[in-house]
Amino acid sequence: MTNVIALTQFAFIALGTLAMIALSRVQGADPSHAAHLRTFLAQNAIWLLGVPLAWWIIAGLTENLIRSPVTPRIVQTSGVLVAIGIVAFYAWLAYAA
Repeated sequence: MTNVIALTQFAFIALGTLAMIALSRVQGADPSHAAHLRTFLAQNAIWLLGVPLAWWIIAGLTENLIRSPVTPRIVQTSGVLVAIGIVAFYAWLAYAA
């Protein structure tokens, strides 16, 4: 289940990035707006990929521990919350930009 949630997070990042690039290339879009989106995505690429990757590593480690400090239910819930956060972040970026 952890791998499915991690792949969903990465899929949301890929689709969100493609949507932002398409949004920046729309006919009639303000050139400064398009430059702002591209610059933002370029500057924050490490964080956009790092958060799901870090979650996946931490979730994998906690699942493999014999006496894990957290239950698998908490790990899965936190993963779903990260995925929702990714969608909310891209929605905010599209709205604010």
